Amino acid sequence: MSRKREVLTEQFLAESQDGRSFRILVYTTMIDVVSMGDQGTESLEGLKRACTSQGQPCNFVDDDTLEVVELGLRVTRAR
Repeated sequence: MSRKREVLTEQFLAESQDGRSFRILVYTTMIDVVSMGDQGTESLEGLKRACTSQGQPCNFVDDDTLEVVELGLRVTRAR
């Protein structure tokens, strides 16, 4: 038996080339797997999704770059 849940695993600031700032939230799907034999539970990481703090979905381009889909805008992790 397994159960899925989504966990906020990362938050960071990102900026577009025109100077706009966004707070990016990254959620990871965690899959809780229960063993039938010893009744132990293990959590496995699944897919990740990102969105702005306003809920706008983002696509990952690479580790430091995302695209805010609704705006067609690429943003880069602020360092």
